[in-house]
Amino acid sequence: MKLSLRVVLLIGIILIQLLTAFGVLFSTYLTTQGALIDHARELMQEVSRHAIDRSEQFLEPARITADLTRRLADSNVLAVDDPRILEHWFLEEMRLYPWFSGIYFGANDGSFVFVKREPEDAKSKVRFSSKFIQFRDGKREVYFVDRTRDFEEISRQFEPTDTFDPRTRPWYKLAKSKRKLQWTDPYIFFTSRLPGISATIAAYKNEKFNGAIGVDIEIGQLSSFLNGLKIGKDGSAFILNHNGDVIAHPEPKMIKFPAGKAGASPRFVKVGELQDPIARAAFEALQLPFGVISIDGPVVRRFEFNGRHYLSVFTPFFSANWPWTMVIYVPEDDYLGLLREQTQLNIYIGIAITSFTCLLSFFIWRTIARPMRQLSADAAAVQNGEFDIDPKTTSIYREVDAAGDAFRKMVGGLRVREEENLHLRRLQSRLIETMRRSAAGHFASAIAHELNNPLAAVLTNLQIVSRVLKRSAEPPSERLLEAIDGAQSQAERAGAIIRGLREFVEAEEADRRPEEINLVVREAVELAKTDDNIANARFVFDLAENLPEAMMNRVQVQQIILNLSRNAAESMSANGKSAIRISTSSPSDAFVQVSVEDEGPGIPEDIVDQLFKPMVTTKPTGMGVGLSICRTIVESHGGKITASNRDSGGAQFTFTIAI
Repeated sequence: MKLSLRVVLLIGIILIQLLTAFGVLFSTYLTTQGALIDHARELMQEVSRHAIDRSEQFLEPARITADLTRRLADSNVLAVDDPRILEHWFLEEMRLYPWFSGIYFGANDGSFVFVKREPEDAKSKVRFSSKFIQFRDGKREVYFVDRTRDFEEISRQFEPTDTFDPRTRPWYKLAKSKRKLQWTDPYIFFTSRLPGISATIAAYKNEKFNGAIGVDIEIGQLSSFLNGLKIGKDGSAFILNHNGDVIAHPEPKMIKFPAGKAGASPRFVKVGELQDPIARAAFEALQLPFGVISIDGPVVRRFEFNGRHYLSVFTPFFSANWPWTMVIYVPEDDYLGLLREQTQLNIYIGIAITSFTCLLSFFIWRTIARPMRQLSADAAAVQNGEFDIDPKTTSIYREVDAAGDAFRKMVGGLRVREEENLHLRRLQSRLIETMRRSAAGHFASAIAHELNNPLAAVLTNLQIVSRVLKRSAEPPSERLLEAIDGAQSQAERAGAIIRGLREFVEAEEADRRPEEINLVVREAVELAKTDDNIANARFVFDLAENLPEAMMNRVQVQQIILNLSRNAAESMSANGKSAIRISTSSPSDAFVQVSVEDEGPGIPEDIVDQLFKPMVTTKPTGMGVGLSICRTIVESHGGKITASNRDSGGAQFTFTIAI
């Protein structure tokens, strides 16, 4: 099936426009979506690192305070056995770090100094409350002191029924078991019922364990920090302990369970119990048991909740003191929603641009297809032999215009070639007619030449017989004399007919005019190439320049060249040669000369001298007329024709024409 160039061009241009537009939009969407997701991951990891840094900055002062207190106590700069000095030191640290919930020291003899921060209350002036456990004269004494913001004592209350012993507390035992500072797991403070964490460190005196120093921090402020953290439009964050407890959440009420049984303490909510379904789904994407959190570095997960896609980042704290994990999740739409809206807008813009470019392509197609259609119609006309058309293919495009110009030049060349072919056909017709007439005339002349002598002898003999009979003694009969006279009359009549035929042939003389011999030779070769016997021959020219014009009959001289070329081609057919060399020259001021050479077997030596006589030929089916006609034409032009064998093989025919 043949396709239309116009249709293919139009459809191709439109398809290219569509594929280009949608390809650019699709690739842009994919690359931008991937870049935004990567950027979102990096941003979430950065937020995680920032939140972790803030958390560590929030907790680090507790470590510094506990460690400094221990150093001061070990060096006897701070007298831990003086409750008033120790309380004053604790109060100053509480003022310096407002997020400290309490600072305490438990001695190895059971004495205890504890300073805690009271909740803000506009009606109450109490800001700090201290608890003391002392042993005086072997008696245990427990009392509480309330103080203002400026540490002024407001009240003092004794509690003889208090049975608290610091040595039984986990923080005390933890500090005693290890010399370095230790952090407790987050827990719900018994007094304030708020989530917190304690830093504890052992104090030594003379290299002997003297007691434990502790600092309580309410980590509820971490929840406040997470609540104020802006993560996209609908993103959120929470902190997990290594055992799966949720220790910080933007909604603090979600992370604390009330005490269940009587006497039981409140506890943190496990991540699997959290009333935040998106947070649970984010943790499930991590594919870890709900009771174990163990990752070596940041982990990014993608999950789906209620048909909405989310990104989550799990980042462990960098310090081994806090085996916690910061979890941040955010809907993908927070980052990709604008992209999708922009992509939709780009699609509309792309459709508009594509529609415009398609219209522009259609216009361009028309400007290309119209001249191509005209060019196709002109080509069909030329194919049908209409060379007289005037192609009018024009275009605003240089290439199409150049193709139209080339087609017009081609048509002009074909027209000239057709005219030349027509001229050659006319010359060929005239040459064939001349050759036919020449052959017939020369054949008749040869017959007349051959019959003229016998007829003359017959007539002479009849005349002798008539005279002898008339002089004899016995007169011949009248009938015999009449027969002899009749035969003599018929012989004279036959001779007159033959003489008339020779005179008719010899009297016919063609028109002659000045001609350039080189043009005549080239035209004759073009005619020769139309002959099946010469079509495979290869012509080599050696034509001299600036030759004088010669008076000749163009057709007759071309007949000579055609005859010699045909003979040369036929002689070379046996040995596979094909080169015919034609040369022209002017041996004198009176003649121009033409030579025709071949690479055939040459001329037999026994007929070289008789080659131009009538009825002499070397061809099995030849009549021996062609070369005789050539000699007659050459001699009628005042020239001479000769034949010889070449030293390198082949024959050479040379004839001259008088100038």
